[in-house]
Amino acid sequence: MKNLGQIIPLIDIQGPLQVIFYKILNNAFQYGDFSSYNYLFDYKQNVTNLLYDFDNNILIGVTGTLKQINSINIPGDNQLFTYQTGSQFSKNAFFFYQEKNILLLVDQTPIMYFYNYLTKNITLYQIEVQNTQGILIDKYKNIIFLYSDFYISAFEYSSMQFIETFTQPYELTPIQSVFLDTNLSLLTALTLNKVLTFDLTEVLYASEVNLPQYQNIQTLNLNREYQVYYNIVNLSLNLYINAKLIDTLLFEPSIYNVYPYLTQLIKINDNSFIYIQFENLNLIQFDQEKQKLILVKKIQLSNLPDNFFYDKIQNQVLILYENSYQLTSLSLEILNCAEVNLANFNGGDVSQSFIYYQYIIIPSTYRIYTFDFIQQKQEQIVFQNSLKIQFVFKLQVKLFQNYSNQWWNITYEYEDRYNTNDSQQQLLICVIAKENNIFKVFIAQLDTQEIKYNYSIQDSKITNAVNDPFRQLIFLVNNQGQTLIFNYSLKLIIIKQNSCLKQTKISFDSYFIYSICPNDIVIYNGLSFQQQYPTIKSGLKEVTNIVNIQYDNLFIITQKLNSLLVKLSFDSQYELIQIIDQEGMQLSKVELNKGSDNNIFLEILFSSYRNIVYQIIPLSKKQSCNLEIIQQNRPLENLYFQVELSKSLNTLSIIYLKY
Repeated sequence: MKNLGQIIPLIDIQGPLQVIFYKILNNAFQYGDFSSYNYLFDYKQNVTNLLYDFDNNILIGVTGTLKQINSINIPGDNQLFTYQTGSQFSKNAFFFYQEKNILLLVDQTPIMYFYNYLTKNITLYQIEVQNTQGILIDKYKNIIFLYSDFYISAFEYSSMQFIETFTQPYELTPIQSVFLDTNLSLLTALTLNKVLTFDLTEVLYASEVNLPQYQNIQTLNLNREYQVYYNIVNLSLNLYINAKLIDTLLFEPSIYNVYPYLTQLIKINDNSFIYIQFENLNLIQFDQEKQKLILVKKIQLSNLPDNFFYDKIQNQVLILYENSYQLTSLSLEILNCAEVNLANFNGGDVSQSFIYYQYIIIPSTYRIYTFDFIQQKQEQIVFQNSLKIQFVFKLQVKLFQNYSNQWWNITYEYEDRYNTNDSQQQLLICVIAKENNIFKVFIAQLDTQEIKYNYSIQDSKITNAVNDPFRQLIFLVNNQGQTLIFNYSLKLIIIKQNSCLKQTKISFDSYFIYSICPNDIVIYNGLSFQQQYPTIKSGLKEVTNIVNIQYDNLFIITQKLNSLLVKLSFDSQYELIQIIDQEGMQLSKVELNKGSDNNIFLEILFSSYRNIVYQIIPLSKKQSCNLEIIQQNRPLENLYFQVELSKSLNTLSIIYLKY
C-alpha cells in the first residue's frame, strides 16, 4: 500500500512493526503481514490526536469536534471502544498518562474525564475551569495543571481537589502554550508578546501542607451573620447570610490574581476589610442597612507587592517589595493617601515574613531582620552562619474568655498578616534552625534582639511546629512519631507518641489538645496531657481537623472528602450522628442556640471552593423540630437545594445529600 500523503508513521523498533497512517481511513500493518484494517475509527485530519501504548498495543484517538474518545487493541482482538463526551473539547485539552494507563480529558461542560483504557472505566469530575486549552501533570507532586486563555488552575491528582489558581495581567493576550519543568519546579506560560515563568516552589509547592489554611483565608466572617467569600470563577467577592447570596462585587478579569499570599481578606472591623489586587489596595465596606459591599477606596500602589500586613495600632497597611527589599506604608485614615517609604532591607525571605505587634519580621538563612515601625528602628537577630532557619513564628499570649463566641475558630486563625490580637506582653518569637542533622530551637526577644533560650534536638527531623497562645506552649512534631511539648522557656514538659510517623497535625481548644493523623485522632486533656477519650480510628480517612462543639461530647471531624458529626464516649468508639458529604470543607460558623421551647440546636456553616453548606441540627433528646439544609453552589451562584424535615432526633440517623 502506498503512503500517498507521505505521512511520518509511528514505529516501534523494539517489537512488531506497526504503521499508522494519519488519513481519513486509518490503515495499519504488522511487519511481514501487510494485511490492511480498512477502518479503525473516525479520524479528522489536523483535529484528531492519535496516541499509542506500545506496552499494551492500544491505539487511542481523541477528536474534540466529534466529542469522541476511541480506543482499539491493535494488533490484537481489534475491539473498538467509543465514548461520547458531554460536549466538544479543545484539541490539546487532554493528557496521555501512559504510566497509569489513563487518558485525562476536559470538555467545555466543563467535565474532567479519567479514562482507563485497559479496564474501559471512566470517572467523571464536575469542575469550574472554563474553556480548558491544555493539561499538564507534575507526576512527582501528583498535581494537575489546567490552563485556559488567561488562567492556570492546579488540582490534586487523582481526587481533583482544587488547590490554587494563578495568573498575571497578560495584556488581554491569551495563553498560547504552557510548559512544565518538573526538575526546576517551573511553569512557563507563553503568549504572543510575553513569557512568564512561575516558581512553583514559591507559589504552590511550599504551601501544599497549608492548602486548607489558604482556602480558609479566602473566607471572612464579618460578624456572626455575614460572611464574604472569594469566587475564582466569577472573579468576585460575594456576600452571604449563612448560605444565601445577597450581594456580589465583581473584579476586572484582566487584573485578577490569586497567588496564595495575595488572597487574604483582612478584617479592619465588623463592617470593613482590605484586599490587594495586583497594584491596587482596595478598602471595602459592608453597608448592613443596604446589605451591599461597597468599594470605598482604591489606591494605586507603586508596584506589584510581594507581601502585605495590616497594622491596627495606627490603622495602616504595610507593604513589602522583594525586588528592592523595600517596606512602605499606606494610612487608611487619610482620604487621598500615598505610599511612604519606611525602610530598605539587605535581604530575607519576603514571602515568609510576618507582623507581630509593632514589628515586621523577615527571616533569612541565618539571620532575622526586624523593623519597629513605631520607633522607626531596624535591627537584626544574628545566628551562627552554619545554621539554616526552617521555621519562624510569633509566640502570642491570648485568653480563652476573649473567644467565647469564636471557640471553634481558634485553630483556623492565620494571623501572620495582621496584629489585631497581638500584645506587648512578651514579644517573643520562636526560631527553628537546622545544622547538619541537628535541629535547634531558639526563643528570641524582639525589643532587645536577645536570644533568651535554646534547645537542641538530635537524631530526628522537625516536620511541624505549632504555637498554643492560650497555654503558652510550643508543639514540635518529629519524624519518629513524637510530639515534643515545650513552654515558652523551652522547658520540655512531656513527649507524646503520635499514631503516625510524621504527618501529625496538632490542634487545640480550651479543653483539649488533639493529635490528628490521616486515619485517627488522639484527644488529650489540655491540663494533664492524659488521653481523654479512646483513640478515634474506625471510619476515618484523610482527616484535616476536629472541632469540639462543647455540648454533650459532640465533635465535628472534617475530612478531605466529607465531614462527620460524632458523639464520643469515654469507654467505646464514637456514635455517628450525621455525615456532611462534601469535599474539602472548612468551618465558617458553629453556633449552639436555644429555641423558644428551650431545646438546643446546632447551626453549622461549611464552605469550600465548590459549595457552601448550612445546616441546623437538633441536639436535645426526643426533640421534634425542623432540620434545615441549605446548599449554595458557589461557582454558579445558584441556590439549588433546600429541604425541611420534621423528625424526632431518635429517628434521625444519617442524611445523605444527593444533588
